Amino acid sequence: MPNYEYRCESCEHRFEKRQAFGEEPITTCPECEGVLVRVIHPVPAIFKGGKPSAGKRTQKVGTRDVPIHQTEEGHWEQDRIMDQR
Repeated sequence: MPNYEYRCESCEHRFEKRQAFGEEPITTCPECEGVLVRVIHPVPAIFKGGKPSAGKRTQKVGTRDVPIHQTEEGHWEQDRIMDQR
């Protein structure tokens, strides 16, 4: 069962309630009996594929970020890193 967040339009009271998908939403504020609205949060999205935009980038290599750049031909290459040991 998901948790839903509610906000009162009158007193701004906010709370979460665990409810089944088929259960009716709560409409009355438990604090002031005002009108409740269910708060909708944006869902994070990960887009995969497509052509990356031009410019500097970094990619994770091992345990450090390594700069990469786009060549004139449009390919991405890893920049050389000089180890300072």
